[in-house]
Amino acid sequence: NYLPSMNYESYLIEENKKDKKDRTIRETFCSGFFITSISENPIIIENTEKYSAPCKHKSCSILKSMKPEILMRYPLNDTESLKINNFWGNFCFPFGIKNCYREDVGGPKEKIDDYLTVSTNDKGERLYIMTYHFYLKKDNKEFDKKYPNNALQLRVNELDEKVKEINPKKLDEKSSHDLYDYKICKEFQYSTYVYIPYCLALISKYPYKNQMKDGILCIYDIIKNQTDNNLELNELLMYLIHSIPIPPINTRIIFPLPYLIDNKTKNIILSPPNSRDINMLDNNYCDLVKIFRVKNIIRIFRLLLFEKKILFIDSNYSRLINIMNSFLSLIYPFQW
Repeated sequence: NYLPSMNYESYLIEENKKDKKDRTIRETFCSGFFITSISENPIIIENTEKYSAPCKHKSCSILKSMKPEILMRYPLNDTESLKINNFWGNFCFPFGIKNCYREDVGGPKEKIDDYLTVSTNDKGERLYIMTYHFYLKKDNKEFDKKYPNNALQLRVNELDEKVKEINPKKLDEKSSHDLYDYKICKEFQYSTYVYIPYCLALISKYPYKNQMKDGILCIYDIIKNQTDNNLELNELLMYLIHSIPIPPINTRIIFPLPYLIDNKTKNIILSPPNSRDINMLDNNYCDLVKIFRVKNIIRIFRLLLFEKKILFIDSNYSRLINIMNSFLSLIYPFQW
């Protein structure tokens, strides 16, 4: 049976009636949620032409990245334990956002990797953020009207000035490169559609990786329909954030997802936060053993036990997060 849940608007009205000291916040499955993408007046990140576009097309990568912004969030206001700001958009798009204009090949070549990342506040408390990336297909002309200062338009304006000064009879490497970029950008301007990257993020105090991913897929199923009525989405967020309690020690609970995943109903099993199930079963150790030799795994394990600072570097953000979480789970029941 569904746990009791209340309407989104009704909840806000009831909460606003209470004094802050009377508001009871119990431990629940999730703590918050946000959507990130580009804003209507996007901020361009300079010197990002070298970064690959999320769609992995080389032609789309010649554009500069746009800064990710929080477009929607819940709860609406920050609390002492949860502060959502635009910096968190960088967790979702570490190299910024670049749109895909390659409708000639059916849009994005690859799906953006999803991952579980960790944020630590000034009190040392951890928050786990599960991301899910997707693209929305929009009419290119409508996009330019709504986002007049987007990266493509600014890049075309920038190249317009450079191309006027180029002498066709005296082309050097830089001039040839500018002409090539200009040609690509002009072709993009005449594209019928543009594919815009978005990211959904579900926040929890506990590393319920697989359960959070199932929950976020339900959210995506609602958003992809692109309906103007947000009531269905609000009710689902209320259910995930307020109606699913953390199980007590030595107990597991099963809760149903009120929406379909791949046209199949699904129940989610939650173990208590101190359970080894959370720390071991949700991690993929394949990357760890492929990249590190056994002696280096033992060395890092020893450093973690002595609480030494370790810096992991990888161009693949998803793999980087997975390796870090895998090492942390190996020292269970201890914590770094």
